[in-house]
Amino acid sequence: MAGVNTMAKILLIVAGLIFAAVGAISLTSPQFAVDPLGIQLTTVNSLNEIRANYGGMHLLLGLFLVAGAFRIALQKPALFLLTFFTGGLVLGRVVSLVVDGVPGNTLWAFLILETLGCLWALTLLIKMSRGKLVTEHTPV
Repeated sequence: MAGVNTMAKILLIVAGLIFAAVGAISLTSPQFAVDPLGIQLTTVNSLNEIRANYGGMHLLLGLFLVAGAFRIALQKPALFLLTFFTGGLVLGRVVSLVVDGVPGNTLWAFLILETLGCLWALTLLIKMSRGKLVTEHTPV
């Protein structure tokens, strides 16, 4: 199980730092954060929405993922959260691909990274579950 825990730690640190960075940038400079996407924030409501969803939410998500890398009790919950959060992003991007059309290169890169993160977290959770089942059925 040490290999799985090490891989989980690496994934949670990398993903956590990425989400925290996106959050910090979006919280402090929302227009800068969405410029690569061609989005113009022209109202208080649009600024508020980016600061909340991409700023505060991503920053705290990232910090929780990093905490999960260093606190074993938080490791599985952090991997579950990463799996479902990135899975939701992938779902939304696939629906948009079908309904709205083909996005630009930046969003393709996001889709690839989010898919890899989701699958990596899910794979680690499966491996952890299998290891636990083997441990529970192994005589001491």
